[in-house]
Amino acid sequence: MKIFFSIGLILLLLYIFWEDHKNLALPLWVFPLLALNWSLTVLLYTPFALWLQNSLFNTAMVILALLLLRQYALWRYGYFINRVFGLGDILFLHAFALGYPPQTFLSLWIGGSLSALLAARVLRLRFVPYAGYLAFANVVVLIGDIVWPQLNLLTSAL
Repeated sequence: MKIFFSIGLILLLLYIFWEDHKNLALPLWVFPLLALNWSLTVLLYTPFALWLQNSLFNTAMVILALLLLRQYALWRYGYFINRVFGLGDILFLHAFALGYPPQTFLSLWIGGSLSALLAARVLRLRFVPYAGYLAFANVVVLIGDIVWPQLNLLTSAL
């Protein structure tokens, strides 16, 4: 049962990577489906109370980071949404917050963000498909978690 949810999550993340890289836009129906699939996948591994505690902490971190980024972008550029950071990126981060324990989440968020910026720089992209590249980083981690179950990234810290 766990493998089916994980494979479904991987396929959905690959779809997000493809759409964001190709169009720099994602359909809104993807995000509730992603949040639901990520939550159910993690709930197969962890108790509800622990998942809720981890999700609330991760969501609070996302909100704080977005507030800081918003203030910086408004001060620097005068705008935020769809110029500096897209709505799809924000919704993806909130769905992503439901997927991991805090230590794993923060490590993947920082590592995925840096790799997204590096990939965009190497590929000389004008706009960074942030949600897509972060989704691809999660695909790599989830495949690693399936291939090497001793990693146990969905339930324990790195």
